[in-house]
Amino acid sequence: MERGFQVVGFDAPAHGDAEGDQSSIVEFIEIIQRLERQEGGFDAIVAHSFGGLSAINAVKAGLRTKVLVIVGAPTHFSGLVTKYASILNLPARQQQRLRGYIERYFGIGDAVWQRFNAYEGLRQIEQPALIIHDSADDIVLEVEAECLAQAWPAARLVKTQGLGHNPLRRPGEGIDLVLAHLAPLQP
Repeated sequence: MERGFQVVGFDAPAHGDAEGDQSSIVEFIEIIQRLERQEGGFDAIVAHSFGGLSAINAVKAGLRTKVLVIVGAPTHFSGLVTKYASILNLPARQQQRLRGYIERYFGIGDAVWQRFNAYEGLRQIEQPALIIHDSADDIVLEVEAECLAQAWPAARLVKTQGLGHNPLRRPGEGIDLVLAHLAPLQP
C-alpha cells in the first residue's frame, strides 16, 4: 500500500469472519473472478492454502495477473479431501461417502478429482510465481510444493522453517519473501 497498490482481500464462505458452514472451490474461484471484474484486474495474487489452489485454477480459467504468490497450498483436490478426512478421523467408509457426495455435488462424477488438480494445464501459465512452503506445515505436505514448482516453469519454490501452515500470519520471513517477489511491480 505504501507503494500505491490497493489490497483486495476476502474471507471465503465459511472461512475467517465470513458466514456459512460450507464452501467449495467453485465458490472460491467465482469470488476471485468477480473481484477481478470489479477491480479491473490484479497486478498480483497472494493466496494461501485452499485459496492458493483456487487462485491457480482461476488463472488457468483465464484470470489475468502479473505475478502470483502461493503459500501453503494443496495441489490436488483428492489429496486435500484425504487430508481433512484424516484430521477429522473419518473411517474409510465415511471417507468414501464424502467422496461420493463431492462427486455428486459437482455433477461431474470422479472427473472432479482431475478438474481441480493444480498440475493440469500449469505449463501454460506464464506468470511468474513464488511458492512458499514451511517445513512445519502440518496441513500440506512439502512434496506438494515441490511438485508444483517442478510442473510450473515460471515458479520458484522457497522453503521456510518453523512458521507453520501460514507463514504470512505475522511479520518476518514470510512477509519479506512476498514483498521481495512483488518489488518489481509498478502500480
